[in-house]
Amino acid sequence: MVAALPELVQVVRLDDRTYVGRCLTGATGRVFGGQVVAQALRAATLSAPRGREVHSLHSRFLRPGTPDADITYATTVLKAGRSLTTVRVDCLQGDRMIVTATASFHACEPGTDYQAEAPAAPPPELCSAVDMLLPGTNAELRLPVELRYPDEVSTSPDPAPPHHLTWLRSRATLGDDAGVHACALTYFSDLTLTRTAHMPLRRPGVVRIGASLDHAIWFHRPFRADDWLLFDQHASSYAGARALSHGRMFTADGLLVASVVQEALIRMQS
Repeated sequence: MVAALPELVQVVRLDDRTYVGRCLTGATGRVFGGQVVAQALRAATLSAPRGREVHSLHSRFLRPGTPDADITYATTVLKAGRSLTTVRVDCLQGDRMIVTATASFHACEPGTDYQAEAPAAPPPELCSAVDMLLPGTNAELRLPVELRYPDEVSTSPDPAPPHHLTWLRSRATLGDDAGVHACALTYFSDLTLTRTAHMPLRRPGVVRIGASLDHAIWFHRPFRADDWLLFDQHASSYAGARALSHGRMFTADGLLVASVVQEALIRMQS
């Protein structure tokens, strides 16, 4: 039975600064990095003071993790200021650190507001629910998430410019804890972003092997991850086998709620 998204992003508290979780297989037998980072954010959130919401998350992938073992999330409060708190989370399997992340939390302050305009896209109800499973990836990762594509470029096997749109939302209701919604968005953000950088590299008979190097998210405004979010994604560079992809997430009514940047290693094998 496939777990719902609220279960996939939760961790179990061992003591005041240590948590534990188990993650699904991602690609080629490794744990899914998006779930590791989502659980790391959950551990950081539980270690931060109440009344402060995450505004940024920076993660660096150090080693592949195995889905056959628990992951320990060791948290350290690096800063405890009057309005800002920073928490580091070291993600460990045994004595091997597989990911390290820092999350910053802010007590929201009033001020003026502006944002980039959302891209034009048909509503999710009119978009295709077809998903393309990349070779070596685990279809189970996407089952807790509903995905819709406004155009056919996302699922085409042909080379295309590195830009596409995806509608996403949790199939399960996530409740009213804003921290859980932030963890769900973190999980979403690693499902389709690196695929953007693969789009110009599609060639018959050529296998592309990818791995995330680092992943950063900035959270701008409140949102619900069990409502539709439009993920506007593009890749700006591929050189030296490294790709850089950027994403922006908007609500269905055009509110910009998060920005994402990911660097990935993509090796081509014929």
